[in-house]
Amino acid sequence: MGRSAFTTFLYSLCAITTCTVSVANAVVIGDKDWRQLTETRGFSYNMLVDTSTGVCSAADGKCSGFLGGVEFTGWTWASLAEVGELFNLLVSKPGIDFSIPSGASLQEYGSDWAPVSIDADGIANGDHGYFYATSVISGEAAKIDGITRTDSIYTVGNVFMPVMLDQFNDGIQDAVATTTHGAKWLPHQDRGIWMYRDSSLVPEPTTLALLTLGLAGIGFVQKKKQHQK
Repeated sequence: MGRSAFTTFLYSLCAITTCTVSVANAVVIGDKDWRQLTETRGFSYNMLVDTSTGVCSAADGKCSGFLGGVEFTGWTWASLAEVGELFNLLVSKPGIDFSIPSGASLQEYGSDWAPVSIDADGIANGDHGYFYATSVISGEAAKIDGITRTDSIYTVGNVFMPVMLDQFNDGIQDAVATTTHGAKWLPHQDRGIWMYRDSSLVPEPTTLALLTLGLAGIGFVQKKKQHQK
């Protein structure tokens, strides 16, 4: 079995079991494996739910297929409440619940949570925030910005788009909000899609390595039997 054929076989096996091939740089927080927002920039809510070409359900968030060359199969499109729970874990401020239906917001000088949450340069040997910034204002600030599947309670035709902003100057307040919202039809190159998978379904690298070795062993045995005939 050639390398490309073997890879195809591995993906096929994962598709019919609980195995999911992990995407590099995904962020495991709590029980969810969050997708980097930078992988899904340039889409709009309407593009994802389009009846003929869309790949996600606004009802339950389940996604399947390709859109604009991006793979969505196996990912769940997050609701406002789910992103709010993520922000609760990242920010951890008693008395502030980012998951409530109306959303919440916070501004703080020199916060600990903003630089920990946002990776401004997007490279392993730079700063070490969890999520690669969807946009950076050179020398000033970095931001993560994404679309949820939850309709805004403030404006008809809008959806919630939670954001977090890291100001590099401690004299300017960092900000985080789940109250922010925007038009369903409008795509933006500096905004991604909030998506996650159940982290229990994503195997550790060692698990994938063992699975690969096991399948390779099966192929070797089969090939040996053929030679013996």
